[in-house]
Amino acid sequence: MSTSSASPPPPTPGTKASTAQLRILTLNVWGLKYISKLRFERIRQIALRLHSPSTPTYDFVCLQEIWYESVDWRQLQALLSSRYPHTKFFLSGAFGSGLAILSRWPILETRTHPYSLNGLPIHVQQGDWFVGKACGAITVHHPELGLVDVWNTHFVAAGGEDGPESRRAHRITQAYELATNARNSAKRNRHTIVCGDLNSTPPALCLRLLRDVGGLFDSWADSRPGADPFATELPPSATGSGARSGRTAIDPERALVDLGVTCDSPLNSWTAGKKLDARAQRGAGKRLDYILYRGPEVVEPSNDVHPSSVPAAASTLAYEASESTRGRLQCTASRVVFTEPSPALEGISLSDHFGVESILDILPPPPAASSSSAKHTHKHGVAPSSSDVAITTSRAKSIQTTLAAAMQALAGGHAGSRRTQRSHFGVFAAALGVAVTSVVASIFQPLSGVNPLLVLLGVVAGWAGTTMLYSAVVWFEWEKQMMELEMDQTRRLALLPSRTPSSSSIRPIGGGGGGGGGSGSGGGTG
Repeated sequence: MSTSSASPPPPTPGTKASTAQLRILTLNVWGLKYISKLRFERIRQIALRLHSPSTPTYDFVCLQEIWYESVDWRQLQALLSSRYPHTKFFLSGAFGSGLAILSRWPILETRTHPYSLNGLPIHVQQGDWFVGKACGAITVHHPELGLVDVWNTHFVAAGGEDGPESRRAHRITQAYELATNARNSAKRNRHTIVCGDLNSTPPALCLRLLRDVGGLFDSWADSRPGADPFATELPPSATGSGARSGRTAIDPERALVDLGVTCDSPLNSWTAGKKLDARAQRGAGKRLDYILYRGPEVVEPSNDVHPSSVPAAASTLAYEASESTRGRLQCTASRVVFTEPSPALEGISLSDHFGVESILDILPPPPAASSSSAKHTHKHGVAPSSSDVAITTSRAKSIQTTLAAAMQALAGGHAGSRRTQRSHFGVFAAALGVAVTSVVASIFQPLSGVNPLLVLLGVVAGWAGTTMLYSAVVWFEWEKQMMELEMDQTRRLALLPSRTPSSSSIRPIGGGGGGGGGSGSGGGTG
């Protein structure tokens, strides 16, 4: 893969937004209050760079890890109010989801969907359960596309990338819920954009769920049609051999261009001193941030389908797969941005993540088909060929494989939850024994100076035991039931008949859309 063909040209300074394309940015700003270093200074520099004439005006800017009740969020809004007069922060959990969207277009509607599983409450150091990881959406009316839904999200990082998929059961449920929400947006006849920090590399099961269940397309991969969309390492030709060290020297600049690395890059000042796993070392970082998109749902059974067969026909896996299209959007350029360190911060990177920018061209609407021929044509106005049927069958099998892997991972996570629940009950019993023994010993032992220590030990043991009891009874029952619910929904989708749609039940993309609804959709107005 050549560097010149893979890297889109940088934007012209002062580029203005156009109605003929969508320009989108996603960036994890690492703005956690009390935790992130130089938070206020970095976010101010991010705002100034977004406001700079050398930075293009985006249609949508999706931010993660922004602290809602902070001065830096308010100053970011104030500095960018002229470019992005419409903003939305998605409230969730105890401290907010950390998700925000800046929009060039007026926001007509918002939705917030807190994820069912967000890590364990006893893992205070991770904080996912307390902030309430979520996905949030805004709806805007674009002059060319009509209604557009833009989703922003941040998946949990717990579970990493290696080892059994059951370790990432919470992230898998989040991916399934986001995919369902994206699919429901498409069913409402809307183009759908999904942005965020997915904490997953391209081959991950989470990305497969978003592609297969959500019908989403990766803008980065679409802008590089000849490249491997699942690559996490550079090919041998792109690396130099370190003869003396015995190791392969990896070009981090090339990794940005060819692999889309956004996190753990050696070019990021915050990576220095950070312990990296083998995957990050082999790829000079990881690609964790994405911009995905899809067109409206175009399935609508025709009048010559018997009414009793409509629900089944409209819900088959093959039907869903064959009708997942890009709509009128086509990604022509995608690149990693916000890679330059800030001179105002003495060469420090603006965040521990780099951003991703994608340009989606808006294609002209297809010619309207006559009503007499519409119900006998394919989505592009051509009768389905044998190759169309083969592609449909292949996609249906891909969905079946992905859902089977997800169910297996959730089953493993469910079994792990039961084991951990039993261990917490065991810790509760042991702590209760220590607490009772300490209190009794403080009464009968003769040394008065030891009594306060025994009482303190009893109090600590009692607190620990109460926490373990609460965790075992309340949390792990919650976790098991949520996994059972996700497995039930996944199983129902996986067992749907994989029927190939006939030409009589497919209509052109230019027609009206279906209604909303479907399993897994949720959330209210944020």
